[in-house]
Amino acid sequence: MQNKLSEFIMSKKLFLTVSVMFAVVAGISPAADVSWSNTTGDGLWTTAGNWNPPFVPEITYQDKAKINRMDGPLISSGMAAQCQWLALSDGSPATMRMTGGTLNVGGTGDSWTIIAYGPNDVGTFTIEGGVMTTSNRVFVGFQGTGTIVMDGGTLNIGGTFGVGYGETAFNTGRGFVYLNGGTINVGGTFIM
Repeated sequence: MQNKLSEFIMSKKLFLTVSVMFAVVAGISPAADVSWSNTTGDGLWTTAGNWNPPFVPEITYQDKAKINRMDGPLISSGMAAQCQWLALSDGSPATMRMTGGTLNVGGTGDSWTIIAYGPNDVGTFTIEGGVMTTSNRVFVGFQGTGTIVMDGGTLNIGGTFGVGYGETAFNTGRGFVYLNGGTINVGGTFIM
C-alpha cells in the first residue's frame, strides 16, 4: 500500500512539474514585428497602446520595431526603449525623435537599425539628447532616403555605420547625417 501511495504522490508531482513548465514556456512570446500606431496620441515609445500589437518592443523577445508614420515615437528623459531591430520608414515615410533617455538596439545574434529601408522610403531620426546604443549595424538610407539630424546626445554604433548604403544589390540609398551637436562613436566600419 505504501508503494502505491508513493507512486501516486510521485505522479502528481510529475504532473504538477510538467504543468508549471508548460505554463512558463507558453508565456514566452516569440519575436514579433511591432508597428507604431500612436493610437493613444501621446506619442511616447513607452506607451503599449501606441504599438500594434499593443505591447512595447523588447530585446528579450527579439522584437522588430517598425515605424511607418510621420508622427513617430518620442523617447525622452527617464525612458529606456529597446528592440532587436529598428526599421524607421519601411513602406511609408516616417519620423522619430529622441530628446533624452536611452534606446538600445541589440540582443543576441543579428540586429540592425535601418532608416529608409525600401527605394521609395523616406525616414528622419532627430536626436536632441539621450544615448542610443546599437550592438551591430546602422544604415541611414539603405535603399531609400534616410536622415539623422543630431543636435545633441550620443549615438554608439557597435558595428558598421552605412550612410547612403545598401548592400551590393541595392544602389538607390541616399543618406544624410547632420551633426550639429552630440557625438557619434562607431565601433566598426564607416561606409558612405
